[in-house]
Amino acid sequence: MMMAGSILGANLGAKMVMTKGKTLIRPMVVIMSFMMTA
Repeated sequence: MMMAGSILGANLGAKMVMTKGKTLIRPMVVIMSFMMTA
């Protein structure tokens, strides 16, 4: 389950970076950090 999520997230993340760039990355990193700790 965790591995599938990681693979999916990596693929989505890579596509998002290509299209949106840095404006999207920073908030996503913060959100993911909160989700990991919660």
